[in-house]
Formats: sequence, C-alpha cells, structure tokens
Amino acid sequence: MTPTPKTKTKISPSRIPITLLIPLVILAILYSFFQPWANARFGLKLPSIVQILSSDKKPQAPASGPDAPHADPKLQSAESNAGEISPYEILRKTAAEVYVSAEGLRYTRGSEEGHRIKHLARHLEDMPDRSGNHGVFEGGWQIALNRIDDAYRRSKQSDSKTKVRKEEDRLIIETEFDEVIGYIGGKEGARKGNPTTRRLRLVTEGDRFITAFPY
Repeated sequence: MTPTPKTKTKISPSRIPITLLIPLVILAILYSFFQPWANARFGLKLPSIVQILSSDKKPQAPASGPDAPHADPKLQSAESNAGEISPYEILRKTAAEVYVSAEGLRYTRGSEEGHRIKHLARHLEDMPDRSGNHGVFEGGWQIALNRIDDAYRRSKQSDSKTKVRKEEDRLIIETEFDEVIGYIGGKEGARKGNPTTRRLRLVTEGDRFITAFPY
C-alpha cells in the first residue's frame, strides 16, 4: 500500500504568540518616543511608526473638503506627506487663510508661494539645484513649528543665545539651540557635504511670520 502523505498544518502569519506580541508592542511604544527625539537631537531621518506601517501602501492624497481639519483648498500643496502631521492640525485657524501658533505667531498670505505656510514648506526639504545655501529643518512640521515658536519666544526675553536686530519694519531673530535642528542644502550646502546646524534665523513683521530656516 502506498502510505498516505501527512497533511502539513499551515500556521497563519497573523496568529502571533502573545509572548512575542507583548515585547513588540513595548518596542513600538519606546520607538515612538525615541524617533522624534533622535531626529531633532542628531539630525536623523528615522521614519515614524505610522510611516513604517504604511510603507507598503500607496500614499494617499491629503484630505480635502469640509471635513478636512483646517484644510484650506488654496493651501493643500503645503500639506505633509502621508503619515506626517499637517501644519493645519498644529496651528489654530482664526480667519480666512490666517493660522496662529501657540506663541501667537501669525501665518498669513504673502511670499511668492502665495502663503507663508507654503513658503515654510520649502524649508522642510532640500532644493539641491538652488544656488547658494538652503536651510532645511529636520523632524517634520511639528518640530519645525516648535523651533520657530521657541525662537519667537526667546526674542521677547533676555536670552544669551538669541540676537535680535531691526531692518525697517522687520525683526531678524537669530538663535542657537543645544541640539541639531537641520542642515544646509542647496548647491553650496552639497559642496560642503550638507553640514548640520544648530542655528535658526526667523524674520517677522510684528507678530506676522515672514520666513524661518536653519543657517
């Protein structure tokens, strides 16, 4: 007689033993705290948990319409990549196309891009073909906006690492952080090996944001 072949039992990959699941959850929680700190402290580009989990999915376009939080149709192009928090979820909308930070800095219409948020978006990624230096923030919108608010707050206080000078109606605020906040891109930055920097320059008109970038 021909022996009956043994049937192999298939184990579903979705059935993860509880003894393995618990350590994975703990590691995920620890990583979610470590990732933004490491990006800001050492200038790294570690992906978030959301980006890791969605890396095998096709990125979706930013939400639009009345249900999108703080979503202004004219500013959609300045929204973040999939998995990254949007600036409109961080800033508070007070009027048409006016967004205010926690420290009271107002982001309004203006600049060649049409809005100051869209202008700031240019400093969240490198522009390798741009002549000269191009300051690039590390860490995404949340960290960049926090840095800018910190510089704005320091400009109103006595801070040894912050210098403020006036040029006509504008204030030029230059401050230095204890950790890396970004790097120098553009053609000149690439020639120097894209050095990291701890310094930030912020330009305002009263409480109105004009521009900000690492330098």
